[in-house]
Amino acid sequence: MRAQFFSRSTLVALLFCMAACLPNRPYRLGDRAVEHGIAGNQNYGLAYIEFDEQGDFWNRDQLKRAVDLVKTTSKPLLVVYVHGWQNNASDASNDVPQFHRVLEKLAQTDEVPKQGYQVVGVYLGWRGKQAYDPFLKIVSFPNRKDAAVRIGSSNTITEAIFRVVYEARRRTGARTILIGHSFGALVVERAVEQAMTAGVLSGSPVMPADLVLLINSAAESIYAKEMRDMMVSTLHLETGQKCYQREGDPGCYMKDEPRIISVTSETDQATGVAFPVGATLFGVGKLYRNYDAPDGGRINQRLFFTHTPGHNDRLLDHAIVPLAINHPTPTRSRAFEENLEFPQALPSSGTDEQATPIFATGGELTEAGTTTPWRWWQIDYTGSATQRSAFWIVKVPKEILNGHGDIFNPNAIDMMAALFRSSNALNLSNAPAPAIKVKSEPAVVGQPLGEAQPLAAPATLPNESRTVTNVSSSPVAQAAAPAKKRAKKARKRRPRSPFLRLKDRKVVK
Repeated sequence: MRAQFFSRSTLVALLFCMAACLPNRPYRLGDRAVEHGIAGNQNYGLAYIEFDEQGDFWNRDQLKRAVDLVKTTSKPLLVVYVHGWQNNASDASNDVPQFHRVLEKLAQTDEVPKQGYQVVGVYLGWRGKQAYDPFLKIVSFPNRKDAAVRIGSSNTITEAIFRVVYEARRRTGARTILIGHSFGALVVERAVEQAMTAGVLSGSPVMPADLVLLINSAAESIYAKEMRDMMVSTLHLETGQKCYQREGDPGCYMKDEPRIISVTSETDQATGVAFPVGATLFGVGKLYRNYDAPDGGRINQRLFFTHTPGHNDRLLDHAIVPLAINHPTPTRSRAFEENLEFPQALPSSGTDEQATPIFATGGELTEAGTTTPWRWWQIDYTGSATQRSAFWIVKVPKEILNGHGDIFNPNAIDMMAALFRSSNALNLSNAPAPAIKVKSEPAVVGQPLGEAQPLAAPATLPNESRTVTNVSSSPVAQAAAPAKKRAKKARKRRPRSPFLRLKDRKVVK
């Protein structure tokens, strides 16, 4: 009787799972593999390429149609997107209409058609969403992570990414962006890292896009560590090739050449809380070693397998904070256009030879008929001045990126435009790609594993009033204060409630 009970229970559970799970099938075969949209008086195209559970193409016809779409574009601005958990390529996916809106926004921006660009999107779909049932959605996390690893490790997705980007780059002046979200960021990292490494070591480094943007990456941070170690050890970036230059300002501010940027919200609980818990539970029994830290301590390797890049203080090297000085006068009514057309930065200060990028958010019309608040931000470098790399790992405040899934809100899109534009010239159609040189001898060590330390606040902008407003209360100024002074101030501000002060698990009154 007991055996029959368990057999029936197992059968019921399986039937329930089959009823609640999404089928393993494609959504965009045939003519549905390509869509065309209109934004204002500009057209844009969107192609879909889908992969099955094992990482193979559902149908290579999708790849052919995507390549043909790029071929028909004389000067493409190509955006390739890999979605994450709880999404796929169906019309019911939240990411499909949101990605359409991103392409529409690009296409209707004055600077894009003015420079002769045509917007093309490629949506790389996989079975990120496995079930409808809320409980099964939660428990599908490790299963979908394994699927992302399989897909990212397959040759097919690497082929798809490099093929469409290669086709775009055959057109003079083309610009390309590769975006991965959540497990999609994991797919992107796995798909491009080996191809990039092989290119670097063969003496012909090839980036998979002009900018690779990873949003709320749900990958173990060991991948980011290994990639940055390779970059620091092997690549020499020609940072003097480009500069920020404001209109009417003769100064030229040297800057980094970011090729891969990983941004993570400070409020992303999925990668900040759930991921470490799941990785710890499913990582029981694995063997880890220790790394040496610059301060002479030891760092257990487990940290890089149980934390994502954006929640690993040993890897974070940039932080977005409110602009600590007077704001520049915008030239556009929307921050998206401002960031895309006029990349700006603060001049270098102190021992930091590189500029500090600044950008704006806001000016978007809401459904309520109001506009989003206009705010200015700066991207502070918090890593070692001698260990800069082309791989940025950035902490983002909740005002721009709030939580794990809300990645296409207006402020987040404004930030993406700024990150892309800071490294890519849209008005130089015949400009060669920024140089990447391979060091004649690789460095013995890669990046240091010390915790990020914010730098001093940069100087004021040229041609702007030097009256500083409330700088002492800004995050930058506070971060630049001496450690002892900060600690003393923190103790003074700390509430004296006996419920908030603990020592040795005993309440200190």
